Amino acid sequence: MRVLNAGKSKFGRNFQDLYHFALLPWGWELFSWFCALGLLIAIYTIIYQAEGKPQQDWSFPITLNSLIATLSTIYRAVLVGIAAQILSQDKWIWFWKPSSPIQPLKNLQLFEDASRGILGAITLIPVVARHSLSSLIAITIIIVSLATGPFVQQSIRINFSESTLDSGTASLPVSFSVKDPTSYFRTLSSPSFAMWDLGATPRGALFSTLTNPLGNDSAIVPSCTTGNCTFPTLQPTQREGEVATHASIGVCNSCTDVSSLVTVALRRYSRDPTNSTHPTYSLPNGLDLVIYDSAPHMILSTQDKNLSWAENVISPEVAASSRWAFANVTVFTMAARNQSEYGDAVNPTGYAAVTCSIYPCLQYYDAFIQNGRLSESLVHSTPLYPDIGQYNITDPEELFYDGTLTLPQSNVSLAAIQSPCSPATVRTISNTSNAVDENVRIVSPDNAPNYPSVAAREECVYRFHSFMYYLMGSVIRKDLNGTCGWDVRQGNSIECGDTWWLSPFWEQKNASVGTIVDRISTISTAMTNQFRLGLSREVGSRSEVLGTALQIFSYIAVEWQWLLLPTILLALETVVLFLMIARSWRFREEEMAWKSNLLPLIYYKDRFTGADGQPIDDSIHQTDITLMGGPFRTTAQMEEISSHIRVKLQRGIRQMKDDAGEAVEIKGLKRRGRSTRDWDQDSLIMRSE
Repeated sequence: MRVLNAGKSKFGRNFQDLYHFALLPWGWELFSWFCALGLLIAIYTIIYQAEGKPQQDWSFPITLNSLIATLSTIYRAVLVGIAAQILSQDKWIWFWKPSSPIQPLKNLQLFEDASRGILGAITLIPVVARHSLSSLIAITIIIVSLATGPFVQQSIRINFSESTLDSGTASLPVSFSVKDPTSYFRTLSSPSFAMWDLGATPRGALFSTLTNPLGNDSAIVPSCTTGNCTFPTLQPTQREGEVATHASIGVCNSCTDVSSLVTVALRRYSRDPTNSTHPTYSLPNGLDLVIYDSAPHMILSTQDKNLSWAENVISPEVAASSRWAFANVTVFTMAARNQSEYGDAVNPTGYAAVTCSIYPCLQYYDAFIQNGRLSESLVHSTPLYPDIGQYNITDPEELFYDGTLTLPQSNVSLAAIQSPCSPATVRTISNTSNAVDENVRIVSPDNAPNYPSVAAREECVYRFHSFMYYLMGSVIRKDLNGTCGWDVRQGNSIECGDTWWLSPFWEQKNASVGTIVDRISTISTAMTNQFRLGLSREVGSRSEVLGTALQIFSYIAVEWQWLLLPTILLALETVVLFLMIARSWRFREEEMAWKSNLLPLIYYKDRFTGADGQPIDDSIHQTDITLMGGPFRTTAQMEEISSHIRVKLQRGIRQMKDDAGEAVEIKGLKRRGRSTRDWDQDSLIMRSE
């Protein structure tokens, strides 16, 4: 029974000592540590709950960023407060540890400064770097904790995503058939003869593409209710690596630089009354430019039905497409660059010659709409070739040019089969509800020489009626044909007479192969857009590619790696704090948790000893007091003196006995360690007395 009671008594004393020497002195730090842990958990929880959710779903009066910033600021303050107390305790341990050498008294102030700010913490690093890991960790926490707020806020990002809007609409106009009886009219007729011409609307549309190809009249206007729309991709794509969303009948061009075929010779010019010779630039197709005032300096010719005269420089593909072109345009112009040997300071004696085939084609596009703007790029194109259908002939080209097939009632057309066929293309024709298979026999180089029939879905066949093809071709050939003259009084301008719309090809005397090709390409694109906008579209039909309207919403995304810093700081502080508590328990009555309290300097000033083990109190006061100008010293003076005074703090023991074996009391205080709480109580008593 005695043993049991003794055990309980011993256990009770141990717990009382643990509470008195370890838990109670570090109670506020433990409470702060739990607060820091709770703040970190709150930060993780709030961010986790907000992750992936739309930003507009955050319903609190304070924004997420503001809330996280506030919590991280408090969290950082708590971490720094604990670290400061650890440093304050370390200053006593620094002088207490038996393994520590005798230290300059000034280090006491260095530790105190380090616990109060970043500058002081940085100053202490060289002192403790090799001797006190706990101090080094506390300093690191104080300094690095400045980044806690930015790191925590950096973990929260606002990303944008798209979702389908069921009530939204998205569409782009395309053209799948050019066959409109209202686009032409009969100009002259007799029982055996008739003439036809394009009406005012289609002629005006084509003319606007020549005079103002970049104008709004030829701009594609998409339909997208949300301003952000996508269109389904054609699968599989016709060519590897290409992505296309839709196709449309359009106008393509193939241009070849034929400047190498130009010859220069001195010839007489018929309009020169002096009958003198002048430099004359010539092409094999008979086009001549003469270096003489008001003589032809730029010619656009569409008289060539084929390009055999340039077969040495054009490719077989260009030759094939030129066979079915609206027009083969040769642009031959002088320019002020690349002066020839016949040049002088006035006349533009450089030259450029380009021949271009403008032909109907099937164009494939990749498109999307973002922020209300259409982004559409041409992926590739396929020329349209005659579809001779059920005609059983041996020479398809001759049949196509037979007059009986170029009348309005003809069923012959230029065609191409879309591959793959777009499931998103909506095509409607009056009185037609269901698309059917039809036999298509296209006279293309790929199908030669037998031109086999292919069964294709009607919605996958794009057609340009032969009659419309001839009428539009005649207009294009007429409007892109003309001669322009120049003389020195015109400066950089050129005179094209009734075909004034051809003057932009001159480029203010700076025409080149590149500028000519760009101009032809711009005109071709404008014509394509006119067809897509409805030029000569089959009566009662519409054609458009349908897409998906998207709504963009912002949502909260989390990059968790940014939270590693505050987590690591708390983990380090946890280790150091509990080591400090464990040390306070292990060395109870020898080392006390005095931390930042200054009373030990008064109560135990005799414990600070010099190298000889004797108290240093008297030696400090006797140090050249007359040199200090009085009995009180300034802070700088005291720090200077303390740099040369090396001290060590004698540790307390559980019981110190004198030679007679009796307990020793000094000024009423036993030489056992006393806690900060004990001193605070004693100081109140002393003040009251």
